[in-house]
Amino acid sequence: MGTIVSDEHVLTAAHCVENLVHDLRLIYVRVGNETSYTDVQIVEALIHPNYNEPLFNNDVALLKLSMPHDVNESFKKICLPQSDIQSLAGNIGLVVGWRDSNRNASGLTRTNMRYISLSIMNNTECAIRYAEYSENFEDSIVITPTEFCSQSRTMNDVCEGDSGGPFMSINSLNRCTLVGIVAFGPSTNCGQSNLPGVYMRISSYTEWIRSNIKISRSKS
Repeated sequence: MGTIVSDEHVLTAAHCVENLVHDLRLIYVRVGNETSYTDVQIVEALIHPNYNEPLFNNDVALLKLSMPHDVNESFKKICLPQSDIQSLAGNIGLVVGWRDSNRNASGLTRTNMRYISLSIMNNTECAIRYAEYSENFEDSIVITPTEFCSQSRTMNDVCEGDSGGPFMSINSLNRCTLVGIVAFGPSTNCGQSNLPGVYMRISSYTEWIRSNIKISRSKS
């Protein structure tokens, strides 16, 4: 999944596109929802230079589309947060995803977009849980200041197939701001309450996103 951040750019997770950047000829972004959409070819995939695949650090990527998409009331670009946001703990956001692991009775993957409201938990508590979870791993999972965690609710959380999707805040004017993007979580049993989902904190990348959108446009 990804989120529209300009009329010709989509933000997603780096691990979703890291194996695609060397041949973009057959790769498209579907802009829209399950009933109204346009397929647009990707012409450039920019992965954050400090992306660390084993640990999913700096797991962000910016995709440039071959042509500007039609920005209208249905498909607006999302607002980016200020780059100096500090604590997010206690805030509630809306997460959007497809959740590929959900299949219907015929075995086909559901194509309905799904939404869930989740609260952001304290990073220290999240770090402790993942340290315990990964203590026997070759590389322990470390929660960094450029990430945040959301408190899962049993059997009601993001899952496989939701990576790169948005964690949004919505103000009283119904305007959405991109707070985070889905990075990783438990490899099995999505929604288990003792292990929260982890998101990239977009306020840590606002300047990188804006500067690279500007650079990308200057190449056009």
